[in-house]
Amino acid sequence: MKNKINRLNKLFIKRNLSREVINHKQNLYYLLADVKNEIIEFEDENEFFIWKDGTWECGTWESGFWEKGTWLNGTWKSGNWLDGNWETGTWESGIWINGTWHNEIWINGTWENGTWYNGNWKYGIWINGIWKSGIWHNGNWINGTWKDGTWENGTWKNGFWKNGFWKNGTWLNGTWEDGIWNKGFILNKYTKKCEYSEISPNKVEWSYSYQK
Repeated sequence: MKNKINRLNKLFIKRNLSREVINHKQNLYYLLADVKNEIIEFEDENEFFIWKDGTWECGTWESGFWEKGTWLNGTWKSGNWLDGNWETGTWESGIWINGTWHNEIWINGTWENGTWYNGNWKYGIWINGIWKSGIWHNGNWINGTWKDGTWENGTWKNGFWKNGFWKNGTWLNGTWEDGIWNKGFILNKYTKKCEYSEISPNKVEWSYSYQK
């Protein structure tokens, strides 16, 4: 444990960064700094890395808890993101609680809330938030507002669809205002499976209630 604290101290001195590393009884580390091209990794399951604030310029985030700050680029392996501004990079897994996403690749994980501006969503669970643009490849949409973009496949459970291109997938419930519907399935208790393949691209409207 002391070796890891010394390693962080040397990193901060080398980079001339402001720092605060505190070893609590529960082995929690609190860090306030800018990290540049470094991999910070804790192998002990009793150790937990907490990012309090700052700017992450590049590198690999292995695991931990991000409270707030700006992510400029890099790879996020796993962990919990509480709030902040994501500019670009690759998100592999983890829980996004709130914040602003600007661009690049989401591979998997759980999105709880926030604003998505652009990027590629490969797979995961979207619980709530605002989607402004980008490509949704697959996953489960629980609720939220979709403003524009391309939906390739997945399950839509509820929410507001403002505009965009729906290629394929399963629609369970929600409000569709405008956009292009290519094909997919609409499920409810009255028609267990209805496939719509040719609907006017100018305006699509339907309403029904989904019950267990």
